Amino acid sequence: MESYSLPSESSLPTGKFKNIELLRFLMAWAIVGVHIVYGQGFVQFGLGFLEPYLYKGSNAVPMFFVIAFFFLSLKTKPEQPFFFFVVLKWLRLAPLVIAVTVVAYILHLFSFWRWSHELNIGNILLIQDWSVWPRWRYFVHPAWYCHVYLLLAIFYLGLIKALDQKHVFLILGVCAYIGWRIFGLMPVLPKYGALLGHYDIGRGLFCLGLATLLTHLHKIYPPLPPKHTICYTALELVLFGAVFGNLFFGKWNVFTSLHVTLAFSLLFYLFIQRKGLLSRFLEKDWCVLLGRYAFGIFIVHALVLSAAQRIVLPHYKSQAFEHPWLVLSGIVATTMILAIMGYHFVEVPIAHWSVRFKKRGISA
Repeated sequence: MESYSLPSESSLPTGKFKNIELLRFLMAWAIVGVHIVYGQGFVQFGLGFLEPYLYKGSNAVPMFFVIAFFFLSLKTKPEQPFFFFVVLKWLRLAPLVIAVTVVAYILHLFSFWRWSHELNIGNILLIQDWSVWPRWRYFVHPAWYCHVYLLLAIFYLGLIKALDQKHVFLILGVCAYIGWRIFGLMPVLPKYGALLGHYDIGRGLFCLGLATLLTHLHKIYPPLPPKHTICYTALELVLFGAVFGNLFFGKWNVFTSLHVTLAFSLLFYLFIQRKGLLSRFLEKDWCVLLGRYAFGIFIVHALVLSAAQRIVLPHYKSQAFEHPWLVLSGIVATTMILAIMGYHFVEVPIAHWSVRFKKRGISA
């Protein structure tokens, strides 16, 4: 199998799985959408009409987990030194979070807004998290995803270094079931999140188990037969419509977060098999070019929304109702520009440095 590089590690991903990148891009914007409709003050911008469509955008988060854990389980080797593994994962996740935090504090120092919560340096550096429900006040709350992914990536490496592949698969299956129970129960029992092991950890475990299963199917079992292209294409289109209809047209979609995660996992498996016309079409370079900015969009958008709430709204409140689409366009454009800058000036330089660090770890 040809090797695959994350978008931040090369100019264009090589080999297979390029069709995943546009999915990541769309998922990132779904999360932006849900934060717009639930952000304080955006109704005053005249954007309240978006809520019936975008309110399920947070369902994209488990999809991010499935993709990330698939590549984790596909590429991780038991012989990899533990220290270098942790540092490389940290270098993938933390630098953009740190950069966004620094920008926000510069704005704070120039009195653009008041920071009313004590900064947790450990949280910014992704080295610890004291809260049951980590909340990155005002601008970097999506970084909790980085915490959960880093924690479970370390957990996964610990398993594969301690056990053989058969036992790892069994244990992760049990973890997935436990995660599924937490994932399914939390909407009913939200007050018991700490007792159940943290909702985010629960759905992270669930997605880690799903992704490991997908990797196992991809590695061990033969590919889907090349016949029946029309059937594969039809199934891809149905699942794609169901998943992204849930994220962007929630008012007409009845799927729960758990159901849409399962539907996405099946769609993801079809995409990595490349049997349908849709999965082949989305291998275009322009899809990859958009997908490389997904992580940046995910991280920086909260800073943009906070700035809009605290800087734009007080000065343009009287005109806000007249220009909701102008406000929305400004949010989208600013988020995209910052994501592009974050990719080229933060993610890529760190990725180049991490490649040298990885070679050093392998030689050690």
